[in-house]
Amino acid sequence: MLKEQVDAAFSGGQIGRYEVVAFYPCSLWDLAEVPREVRLYVYDRIRALDAAKYIILESRPEFITEEGLSELRACLPKQELVVFQGLETANDGVRGFCANKGYTFAEFSAKVQMLHDFRIMAGAQLMLKLPFLTEAEGVADAVNSIRTCSKLGIDAMVLQGTVVCEHTVTKLLHLKGRFRPPWLWSIVEVLKRVEEVHRNKVVVEGFTLDSLNIEYAHNCEKCSPRVMADLALFNRTRDLGLFDLTRCSCMDDWRRAIDGPSMPLMSRLRDDYASVVSMLAES
Repeated sequence: MLKEQVDAAFSGGQIGRYEVVAFYPCSLWDLAEVPREVRLYVYDRIRALDAAKYIILESRPEFITEEGLSELRACLPKQELVVFQGLETANDGVRGFCANKGYTFAEFSAKVQMLHDFRIMAGAQLMLKLPFLTEAEGVADAVNSIRTCSKLGIDAMVLQGTVVCEHTVTKLLHLKGRFRPPWLWSIVEVLKRVEEVHRNKVVVEGFTLDSLNIEYAHNCEKCSPRVMADLALFNRTRDLGLFDLTRCSCMDDWRRAIDGPSMPLMSRLRDDYASVVSMLAES
């Protein structure tokens, strides 16, 4: 069944023309997700693509091993490889309380070094405004995470605005009015605050709707399409000047969200956790 899904993914008439092939989201070396037989089949299908020069893969840190990377390099010796890990934030406390990822920045860092030892680029997936964070906290956390990862030697980063999806704690918080996805202005603000040497490693996502998302990063209805288009263009051009002339009256609401007072995070967490537990008990 999994091989059939792989065949379906590779059956598109245009895939053989692409220089970049992305195979995610899944932990490629987690045998519960991808049996070794299927993983090797994926490598075979990628190797048969003459135009494919850059291969993007994903894994949790605990599944990245020297054995797995050696196998990957042996199967795809000519391609430029990048393996992303879903770090979300460089702050262990925020990651533990707000994302519950189950691993530390030290564990992530060790696997970055291991990837580099095998001449494989290391990528980090970061989130802007994780659940339970305020707008200001989310911006500050994202800026710190980008700087920290870049200084560690991360080769590429994807910054994604947190979305609201079905069957998640984020949705429960959203229904209670205790969480709003980040403003698009916050994504722009993060890009402006981060130094160019770090910013050039970042692409931004999480501001377009798909079938799984209830709500995603947005401004007002008037300016959201324009700012989304500017962000998409920034990913291609790296031109921060795109945002110099972008203005809208909703920026005043965003500034109030950024500058407004808030309770300490730990105090809010107690209240938010209690709210989630109450909603789960009622469902």
